Amino acid sequence: MLKNLFIVLAVSLLATNLTFAQAAKGSADEPKSLSTNLYKLNAKFMLNVFHKYILTEESKITRTSSDEKTVTYNRKVVYHLNLKQNSLPENGFNEVKLLLDSLEYYLSEDGEQKVAYNSQDDEANTPYNVLDYMNYGIPLGKECNINYSPYNDVADIKGEVLDEFRARLDHPEDGLQDPDAKYIWKRYLSNSYLAFLGDVMKNTIPGIPIDRDSTWKGICSFYVDGVQYFDTMNVALKDFNPREFVVSAELDSLIGVAEPVNVLGFNEIVQIYNPKGRGIITVHGSPRGQINLTEIEAETEFYFKIDKTEYKQTTQTKYSWKLDKMFR
Repeated sequence: MLKNLFIVLAVSLLATNLTFAQAAKGSADEPKSLSTNLYKLNAKFMLNVFHKYILTEESKITRTSSDEKTVTYNRKVVYHLNLKQNSLPENGFNEVKLLLDSLEYYLSEDGEQKVAYNSQDDEANTPYNVLDYMNYGIPLGKECNINYSPYNDVADIKGEVLDEFRARLDHPEDGLQDPDAKYIWKRYLSNSYLAFLGDVMKNTIPGIPIDRDSTWKGICSFYVDGVQYFDTMNVALKDFNPREFVVSAELDSLIGVAEPVNVLGFNEIVQIYNPKGRGIITVHGSPRGQINLTEIEAETEFYFKIDKTEYKQTTQTKYSWKLDKMFR
């Protein structure tokens, strides 16, 4: 189940006679430059300021079986998450506290509403019988710290609450005894999954001078239907003006990890195969420093088999991390 990061980007235009190749000398993955007018996008975090983000997922899931039956699901999930840096960077590493404090979950099957749940509604009935909802609820309340490297990627995730909960899962007496349940809980509390939920930069901010026509490489990773997908992206600066900057990358060759997952609509874990897809990632930042909006759009697919029936599942997904407000 799935259960905030206060980011400040100091964005300044640098006019210099150095060529970008000289400025970026020594790294094959640094941006390729075509001009001498350089922009610097540095990711920084504001101390003791809460950034509240609304993370929204909207997915259309189409599943076709080998006996030519098709079912279509529409799912909307909304997380309210808070990000806050509590201490100064140390040796270039920043530690940002993440907390997912509420969840909305909506699911329909072939046009019929099946679930409409808001965890902030004290009168609502929690849909414990819907395993897909239960998966999304796992990260709720599991406060943790995202540790960013000097290159703005996630180096580690840990924290007292999260670490204690992870250890409890394996406790011989008080832990989860069902191996399938334990597998799912560990999966949705893994560093990679929590980074997917809480990291709004998504490895797109280079941290070194770039020009308007440069591109730089990064690794994009995110989850769809419980499956982790990866791609190497060539990030480009799409717009820069006094109000915002925009960076974006095409994800033309998404490759998924073919691991067992809990597929929507089935009360069991199944082995998937041939997961792949395409997508695009776009990040909007402000010269004042914060990330205002991050979006991922993707179309993914995978196959699986239950008993003698084979299934193909295709999902059209849009994720957005929208800055709602900042406060102390």
